[in-house]
Amino acid sequence: MTMQTGHCSVCEKRKGKRACPALGGKSICPECCVSRRGAPCGDCEHYVAAMRLAVDRYRTTDKHPFIINTTHEDDIADVLEELADTGDTEKALEALEQYADDTSPYYLYALGVICSTNDENEEASEYYLSAIMMFPFFAHAWYNLSCSLLADGYSSFAYDACHIAMNLMPPTHHLHIKAKEQLRDMADIYARSGPLFSLAATMIRRRTLIGYENMIISDPRRAANGFQKMLAEEPHTVQLHNNLGVCYIHMRRKDDAIREFQTALDLDPNDDIARANLRYIKNTPADSPQTENPGMIIDSYGDFRQTLIHKAAVNSQHSEAIRMLFALYCPAPPAD
Repeated sequence: MTMQTGHCSVCEKRKGKRACPALGGKSICPECCVSRRGAPCGDCEHYVAAMRLAVDRYRTTDKHPFIINTTHEDDIADVLEELADTGDTEKALEALEQYADDTSPYYLYALGVICSTNDENEEASEYYLSAIMMFPFFAHAWYNLSCSLLADGYSSFAYDACHIAMNLMPPTHHLHIKAKEQLRDMADIYARSGPLFSLAATMIRRRTLIGYENMIISDPRRAANGFQKMLAEEPHTVQLHNNLGVCYIHMRRKDDAIREFQTALDLDPNDDIARANLRYIKNTPADSPQTENPGMIIDSYGDFRQTLIHKAAVNSQHSEAIRMLFALYCPAPPAD
């Protein structure tokens, strides 16, 4: 939104040309807008545009706004190149010892590559995540993270990470091409399973589902409405019945909660979450406080995005950059 009159509410000198959401809609000049950008800006169009420009600049010039430890970057690259040729992880690990530095994203990334080579995908993912927290535009770490997560069955976050890796590199770069091919392969494999929705549509629905999961306690009625809409299209999805039942617990609708958990068990007699929640609600007095329920289980995919953003919170610049990468290239749809 452009402000035509009035002075900037921050410097009170220059003309305020924009309405600042972080200032409650007060006018702000472009200079103060730039100097104050950060988490309070949320999804302000000027903030989003600035991050998009930062990514474009990195993609074309390799320049980025982060201060990172690049000591021994080339030496570590040589170790990884030899590892690619020989596959000898013990030798690579021994060669890396002289460059050991937990403040170097390149060292942590190299440890991740060694773990990936040994099919230790969970450990590899942790190293790639740590490298990304230090260097949010680390495209190779995003790509390898996608591969290790996919190998462990975390397809939603693998899909997101691969999109980010692809968009951090120009179209002619080999990593962009590899990431694009991996996304295409994921879509082809998924399509052969005869799903109800395409891979892209399924990933959007999972992000929507996570959005509803995150509001079960704070706004159970809204979450319940969301799960009901999704159940209209997927009536046999156990997870949706489980989470709708949890919403009903918070809404003090015990009979409805029991019905949903029982439906989940009818669909899958081996579902432990439905069984545990059904046992819990049947043994809970109707008038008991429902604000916190330690015996209640949300049937969750797990919000990897928020986990990564929170882990990076020690550096607000990096945390915000990671949040904006998701917002730019893996947008979550409105949760309604």
